[in-house]
Amino acid sequence: MDRGLSEWLANSGHPFTEILADGPGIPVVDAHAQFRKRILLDDEIDLTTWMAAVGNASFRSRHWFVRDGELVADGELIHVCLDRTTRGPLTAPKWLRELATPDEWRPMDLEH
Repeated sequence: MDRGLSEWLANSGHPFTEILADGPGIPVVDAHAQFRKRILLDDEIDLTTWMAAVGNASFRSRHWFVRDGELVADGELIHVCLDRTTRGPLTAPKWLRELATPDEWRPMDLEH
């Protein structure tokens, strides 16, 4: 999920390396995953990541893991935006809020 978020940020024009250099600290404060089907070590899995919700100082990314058109796992990461010096909360960046999609957890047309 972390890799998916890093790629999503890069594709959105905000690479994680730039956030680390110039932006807030964004530690993971909660993570959840649900494995719906057995996944083998050599399976090729497609990962879809999107920004599902942005709160005052936190944001939630959602992740779907799909094998051959079938949803095999899903999960979410919750991050908090922190001042790197004081470790106090910071308002989530405006660009992140603008890129978020509604906080809906639908598996689209994928099988469960």
